[in-house]
Amino acid sequence: MTTAVFSISLATSLATVALSGLLAAGLQGWFGVSDLGFLITWFVPVSLMAASLAAFGFGRVSRWPLLVRYVVGIGLGLALGFLWTLCVARLLGPWWGAVSLPALMCWMAGAASGVAGGLVLGPGSSAGSRVASIAGLFAIAGAGVLLSAPLATHLSRDQTLTVSFLRWTPGSEPLTIETERADALSSAEMSLIRAAQPTGRLLVMWGGSTHGRGPAASALILLKEPIAKPVRLRQPDRATALYLQDAHGFTVYPAGTRTLDREITLSPHEDGIWCSVRIASGGVQGGPVRIGW
Repeated sequence: MTTAVFSISLATSLATVALSGLLAAGLQGWFGVSDLGFLITWFVPVSLMAASLAAFGFGRVSRWPLLVRYVVGIGLGLALGFLWTLCVARLLGPWWGAVSLPALMCWMAGAASGVAGGLVLGPGSSAGSRVASIAGLFAIAGAGVLLSAPLATHLSRDQTLTVSFLRWTPGSEPLTIETERADALSSAEMSLIRAAQPTGRLLVMWGGSTHGRGPAASALILLKEPIAKPVRLRQPDRATALYLQDAHGFTVYPAGTRTLDREITLSPHEDGIWCSVRIASGGVQGGPVRIGW
């Protein structure tokens, strides 16, 4: 009996992770499907733990009502998958940010299916209860994957950040803004620039790079001279903010703009700067920005 429960639990957990990963990749236009092997391989140890837990506990809970076994199994499995994800993320460090599939949700769903599957699908269960249990387990896995993107966005404070650069030539004359494209700046960004009341001439040098996903945010960086050393600017938190270069570095406008504990780093680069943006996963995106001083 123990061997049967172990086998059922192991098969259920691995199948759930594989199907969850495929569902997540499909929802992303198959982006990240190459990470499916990673997802399954790194889940094998926790699937063995889930199967062992189910095999050990089945004899002790086999007389419990089916619903109670179901709830207990899911709770234990979710906790096991969560703790395993924390361990793997700590072990891999920055490389964890390169995983394109929602490993947390997939592994929690897989571990929950493994433990609960072993406890409710083991010997003695009726055919009807087995079908209902399997359907419920896969429904939980699917719901977890569907909720993973908005949940991850909320927990990590992810956002769609647009970073734009303008070359600022201060002067006594009223502000003029020059750009090659009429849509380089939104009306809200134009209004914010004028509200900050810089004078002289602004030339849009780079229409913007976009990073992350989620609610919109915008960083407008006004440069009036080359930078001599790296500068770190805190990203606006789902808001639009100006970064005006001055003698002391950069001033953020509006004052009191909420910022995140993630930075936009500007470094000296030939004929311009190098812009690096820290994203919610912990990775860095960036590239050169030609200013043409």
